[in-house]
Amino acid sequence: MLYFFGDSWLAEGGELETIHKKRFKSCPAMISDMLDIPYVNHAQSGASQMDMISKLVSSEATSGDHAIFSLTAPSRRFYFNEHGRSTNTSVDRDPEQVNDYQDSWLSALTCYAVYTYCVTKQICPWFINTFNVSYKSMWAHPMWNLIPDSAWVLPKNTCVVQMLFDPEQFADKYNDSDFYDWLQSNNAQVEKYIKPCQDHPNLAGREQIAQAIAKTIKKEIQ
Repeated sequence: MLYFFGDSWLAEGGELETIHKKRFKSCPAMISDMLDIPYVNHAQSGASQMDMISKLVSSEATSGDHAIFSLTAPSRRFYFNEHGRSTNTSVDRDPEQVNDYQDSWLSALTCYAVYTYCVTKQICPWFINTFNVSYKSMWAHPMWNLIPDSAWVLPKNTCVVQMLFDPEQFADKYNDSDFYDWLQSNNAQVEKYIKPCQDHPNLAGREQIAQAIAKTIKKEIQ
């Protein structure tokens, strides 16, 4: 069984469906078809890294399953209120609390917890960054090194946009914090993999992500 955790980039339905008012296959559905393995999708719009581990622990993922974690903005936060209900928000709403070191540390802590939980339960974990990264060498905590490179679909210091959507321009002209500047550039790759959406992959973008993840997981299955 394949289990997916992430934000709106992997969730069922979304911006593309809202625009066209029809259903399209999500990335998890495409990957499931490519590998001929059933899937469960726990991705949810606005989800943070910590939300993913909360959903993982309460999921039915077990020995022999594969769990794919699509990492989102490290500045997102996850909280429980006094009634046990969870909510996701962004620390960017309080600029004085924004700190790349703290964001990366929390992501490293969460991802290592995810990795350790999966190994303990004999679940095969996979990580992939979407439109930005949590890991940067200049502010990376040593805990990042406890997650083996083999668990990453793409290198941990890269993301989908850089490696799959626009490898020629994104890395040179933009960085992970300038994803929205890249979107405003309206170059051919934005048109190809994003439009008519504003900040989510279109069908071609979903297919690129699905192919990369399926190719990596297939090696482990074989």
